[in-house]
Formats: sequence, structure tokens, C-alpha cells
Amino acid sequence: YCDVMLAITENKLENAVTGGENSGRRMAHTGVVRTLATLGRVTPSNPASFTMHVKFSPRWKRDNLKYVVFVQDRITRKILGATAVTP
Repeated sequence: YCDVMLAITENKLENAVTGGENSGRRMAHTGVVRTLATLGRVTPSNPASFTMHVKFSPRWKRDNLKYVVFVQDRITRKILGATAVTP
């Protein structure tokens, strides 16, 4: 079996570091996963299509979001295919 997964990621995020070796610096982040969900399960002999309702946080900047859909083997966790789109 394989799982079809959806990750919503956000780019252009920053945070102020208050401790450690980077204390006092601003760090930039890209591809931060905001939500991860399993859309469903597929097998080679049983193709499928999926729909999902996603709640967006008002803190997320929609212009910086990307939807990443990937197919992952349940046992080995190997990614068999992936695609990404911007809304």
C-alpha cells in the first residue's frame, strides 16, 4: 500500500534567535510545513482520486504557500512520486 500525502508549506518566514550560537540574528526559513495530512491510500491495482478541505491559519501568507502532494510507500517510507503547485 501507498499513502497519498498533502503538505502545505510556507516560504519567506523569519524569526529572531534569542539564544545559542545564532543569538541576536534573524534566520530565514523556506519550505516550512504548516500542515501535513494523509489524503488516502492507493495500490497499483486500485487508482483513486481524493478531495480535502483545508483550514488556513490567518497567520499564513497565502502568496508564500505551496501545496506538495506525494505518494509514499507505507513500509519503506520511500517517496514514489511528488509534485508541488502554488495556489
